Amino acid sequence: MAIENEIKNVKYQKEYDEDMNVTGDNIGIRAEIDGQSVIVPLDPENTDYAKIKELVDDGTLTIADAD
Repeated sequence: MAIENEIKNVKYQKEYDEDMNVTGDNIGIRAEIDGQSVIVPLDPENTDYAKIKELVDDGTLTIADAD
C-alpha cells in the first residue's frame, strides 16, 4: 500500500533579485508537503513535481499564481 503525501498551499514561485524585484519566470512551486514548507523545482524527474503535476492533471489540485 502506497503512502500518499498531503500536498496543500500550492503556489508558483518566481525568481527575485537581491532587492526582491521579480526578475524572471516561475522557477518552482512553493508547497506544504506533509506539514513542511518546500520549494519544488519544475523538473519532471523530481518526484514531488511529478505528483503535483499528476494531481493538477486529475483536477484535484490547483497551483495558485505567484505573488
